[in-house]
Amino acid sequence: MSLPLEAASTDLSTVTYLRSLPAIRDRCSRVYELAKQGKLEYFDYHPEKEKEVVDFCAEIIQRDFGTNYHSIPPHSRWRHLDAGKPRIQPLIDSWKAASPQIPDLEIAKRLIDLFLVSVLLDAGAGNQWRYKVDEQTYARSEGLAVASYDMFVQGVFSDDPEDPFRVDAAALERLNTEKVSTALQVSESNPMNGVQGRSELLINVAQALRSQVDYFGESPRPGNMLGEFPIISWHFLLGQSRKHNGKTAIHVSSLFGVLIEGLATIWPASRSSLSGVALGDVWPCGALAESPSANSKAVPENVKFSPGEKRNKRSSTAKGDDLVPFHKLTQWITYSLIEPIEKVLGWEVEGMEDMTGLPEYRNGGLLVDLGVLTIRNSAVSSYFSPGSSIPKLPPSHSAIIEWRAMTVIELDRIADGIRTKLGYQLKLAQVLESATWKGGREIAKQKRPETGGPPIEIERFVQDWVAVQVEISAMPTIFFRTSSASSSRETSTWHYFNLSRRFRFKTARRTGQQLPGAGPTARSFNSAAPCHATHYDALQLDKTASKHQIKSSFYKLSKELHPDRNPSASQETKDRYLAASAAYNVLVDDRRRRAYDHLTRRARATHAWDHSRRKSTQPPPPHTRSGAGAHHYYSRAPGSTQNSGLFSGRTMSGGRNMTDKGFTKYEKDLADEERVRNDSSLWRYLQVATLIAGVTALASGIAR
Repeated sequence: MSLPLEAASTDLSTVTYLRSLPAIRDRCSRVYELAKQGKLEYFDYHPEKEKEVVDFCAEIIQRDFGTNYHSIPPHSRWRHLDAGKPRIQPLIDSWKAASPQIPDLEIAKRLIDLFLVSVLLDAGAGNQWRYKVDEQTYARSEGLAVASYDMFVQGVFSDDPEDPFRVDAAALERLNTEKVSTALQVSESNPMNGVQGRSELLINVAQALRSQVDYFGESPRPGNMLGEFPIISWHFLLGQSRKHNGKTAIHVSSLFGVLIEGLATIWPASRSSLSGVALGDVWPCGALAESPSANSKAVPENVKFSPGEKRNKRSSTAKGDDLVPFHKLTQWITYSLIEPIEKVLGWEVEGMEDMTGLPEYRNGGLLVDLGVLTIRNSAVSSYFSPGSSIPKLPPSHSAIIEWRAMTVIELDRIADGIRTKLGYQLKLAQVLESATWKGGREIAKQKRPETGGPPIEIERFVQDWVAVQVEISAMPTIFFRTSSASSSRETSTWHYFNLSRRFRFKTARRTGQQLPGAGPTARSFNSAAPCHATHYDALQLDKTASKHQIKSSFYKLSKELHPDRNPSASQETKDRYLAASAAYNVLVDDRRRRAYDHLTRRARATHAWDHSRRKSTQPPPPHTRSGAGAHHYYSRAPGSTQNSGLFSGRTMSGGRNMTDKGFTKYEKDLADEERVRNDSSLWRYLQVATLIAGVTALASGIAR
C-alpha cells in the first residue's frame, strides 16, 4: 500500500515544483542547453547574433531615456492604461481628494481589481480591431487597456451602483458576449479575435473568485487579496509578510501563489495536468522527451524555494520531466500588481530575481527577426498558408514551446548584455518595458510594415480543445471544438469522432449566425476515412494503460505520423495522427478520461430502455449553445452510410440539418430514459427503506 502513497506524494511534489517560479527558469535552461548542442527539433540557435540584439535594444533605451536610466518604469499594465494620456494617477488623485477620503488600502484594492481584469482581457485582438475614444484611436494591447479602463470607470464590472470602481464576481457573472462586444466597440467593420473567449474567461474569473474565499473574501473581488472591510481579515499577503527597514515586505512568490492557486480554475481543462491537478501554462516539450540527459535532475541544487515549498529530487524517468512551465499571464499579472502595491501601500516586494522575462510573441519575435533563433521551415512546412512566408502554429506545438523556452533564457542574456553596455544595473522589468518588448514591436513593423505582426504566428485558441461530452445511452459521442483566430476572422472547428466516420466542420463564428453543417461555409473532410473504435485503439493501448504509457505511446506515434516529419504522408496517415492527438487530449487528463470511460461503458450497456431506441434511424443532434441560445446541428456528409459496431443503429440524417421535430423526439427519448431511471431509483429506494424498517421492527421485537 505504500507505493501508491509514495507515487502520489511524488506527483504532488512535482505539481508544486511545476507551479513555482524557480521551475520556469530551470526547465527553460534545459531547453537552452539542448539548443547549444543543436538538439532542438525546430530551431537553430545563433549566439553570435545576441550582440546585435543588445545594440538594437540599447539604442532604443538611449533614444527614449537618454542616460536617465533610473527613470525607466517597470513592465506593467500601468503603462498600457496610460496610453495616449495619463489615466491612473489622475484617478488615484481623484480618489484621494474625495470626501470622505478613500483609504490607501481601498485605492490599492481598486487598482488590483482594474489591473487584473485588464490583463486577462489582453489577448491578441487581431490586426483590424481599433478602439476609439476622445478622438484618439488605439489598437492591440493599448486599445484593450484603454477599453478595459473605460469599462471599469463606467461600472461595468461593479455590482454596486454607488461604487463603480470595483470588480465583483456577481457583475462578472452577468457579462456575455454581446455586452463585451458592445463595450469593446466590436462590429462587422471592426472585428476582434476571440470576443466570446474573453467574455467566458471573465465568467470563469467570477467562479474562481467565489470558490477561493481565503484569497478573495466573502464579497469576492480580486483586491480582497489585500484584506476585506469592514473587519480587516488579512487573508494571505499580510500573513506572509515581514517587517524590513520599517516597511512591510512580502516575497514575490506569495503574490504569485495567490494568483496561481486562486485563478487555477480559469484555464482550459485540456492543459497539462498531473494527478488530476491542472498545471496551467505548462506544456510538454518533444526535445526534452527525446533527450534523457537533459532531465538528469528535476530540481538543481541552486534553485531557491520560498518558505513552505518542498525540494523535489527525482530521477530522470519521473513523470513530468518533459514539461516546461511558463505561467506567462500569471507573471504578467504579478508584474502589474506589484506597482500599485509598492506605490500606493509603500510595501516592498522581495525575490524579484525569481521572476522571468515574459515568453510572448513580441519578446520572442525580436530574437527571430534579428537572427538569434531561426526556425527550420522544412520542419513546419505544413503550417504555411498559400502565399505566406510566416508559419502559423497551434500554441501546443513543440516549436512554440521551444521558442518560448528560448525566449525566457535569452531575455536574461540580453538583459545582462544591456547592463554591461550601459554600465547600469537595470532590473529585468525595466529591460522588458524599455527595450525588448518595445524592440520586438519596432523590428516587426520594420520587417512587416503591412501588419506589424510577429515572424511566427500562433493560433489564438479561444476555447482550447473543449470536450463536449454528449451522453446518449446507445451512442456516446465525443466532440472537440477548437476556436482559432486570424487577422481576418475568427473560426470555430468542431471535430466529431465515432466508430466509422469522422467529420470536421469549419464555420464563421464572428457573427454567431452560421451553424456547422449549414450553408456554404461548412464542409466535411475525408468523410470515408477510418476512425478507431476507441481512443485506446487510436493510441494502440488497452484500457488499463497508465498515464506514462499513454504519453510514451503518443510520442512514439507522433514521431511516426506527424505531418511535419512526413510531408508526403498519405491522408490516412494524417487521419491517424489526428485521431491519436484527439485520444491523447482526452486520456492524458484524469477527469476527462473518467468521463470518456463512463460514456463508452454506457455504450455497451443492455438496459431494458435501450432496446426500443436502438432501432431508430433518427440521430441525436449533438449540440451546444452559442450567442443567443442558437443550437449547432450536425449533418452527414453526402454518400455516408449507416454506422456500425459500437454506434450501430444510429445514422446521420442524409445531408440535412436536424429538424425541430427530430430534436423534439430526441428530447423525448432522453426524457423517457430519465423517467425510467427515476422510477428505478424510486423502486430501489422503497426496497431499501422497507428492508431497514423490517430489520428495525425485528430488532425491537427481540429487545422486548
